[in-house]
Parts: sequence; structure tokens; C-alpha cells
Amino acid sequence: MTRLDSSIVYNPNRKIVEDRPWNEDYSFKEVGTVLTRTRLVITLLENLINADMFVFYFYYPRFSYSCWVFGQFFVYFFDAEYILTYLVLICLWIVSCYSDYWEKNITPIINELFFRQDLLNKDLMSTNNVMTMDEIMHVKSVNLLLESQEGAELIEQTRATYNIQKLGWWG
Repeated sequence: MTRLDSSIVYNPNRKIVEDRPWNEDYSFKEVGTVLTRTRLVITLLENLINADMFVFYFYYPRFSYSCWVFGQFFVYFFDAEYILTYLVLICLWIVSCYSDYWEKNITPIINELFFRQDLLNKDLMSTNNVMTMDEIMHVKSVNLLLESQEGAELIEQTRATYNIQKLGWWG
């Protein structure tokens, strides 16, 4: 038999029950202590759940999950003795990312696994009101052009020059 079986089957003390006193009534202090500890445990669990909520707020959640899992494994298995090895591997990975072989063979696989259109976060697609720095600068420059008289004339001239319908490119 295994040790577990022998400890259960052949345990000579298995029928001995410790004599523990049971409270007939609990005081308000004991109830308050239990409720406070329960509230602390619930708060801790909520904090643990919310600690990783950032994963859900990216455009490609599958990629975010993969990075999160990789980070968890890295933190768990990290050994400071191998810091130089980690740095060399990171440098080799960064250099290899710009090679022709990577672009031809590995980038399509990564795009297929993580960055397909059907993998976009549905919640962010419809409610995204955040503009990038390029979009902000574009809006500012267009507003500056519209405010000045020369800018308004330049925009009208550009619209007339690049009018798709007049050039015959539209339908």
C-alpha cells in the first residue's frame, strides 16, 4: 500500500476525536471580527480580480492574454543568476524580428494567431473615443488652417485639386 493508504487504513488514532469546546452563543465582538475578516477577504479577492483587468482593455485580447501568461511564467521561473542569459536572448529576439526570414515566415503566423480582424475586442471597437497623438495633432493643424484665411483658401484649393468625382475616379 502507498503511504496515503496506510495512514488512512492503519491509523491507530482515526477514531479519536479531540474534545473541542463549542460556543453556545457568540458575542457581538466575535461576530464583528468574523464579518470584518470576511469583508477583508472579499476586498482582497476583488483587488486580485481587478489587478489583471488591464488585459481586457486592449484591442487584441488574445495577444494580451498570451503576454500576461508569459509574464507570469517569467516572474515565477525568474532566476537572477541567469540575468545575462535573459538579456542576450532578448537582444537576439529583437535583432531577429527585423530579419527577412522573420518577416516572411513568422510574422504571418503571429498575425494569424493574434491580430486577425475577428479577434478585435468588441467592446473597444464601438466605444473607443480615445485619439492617438497623430490624430490630435492632425485635428489641431486642420483647426489652425481653418481659422486662418490663407488656410481656408489652401483647403479649398486642395479639395478642388484632389476631388475624386471631378477626376473621374468615383464610380
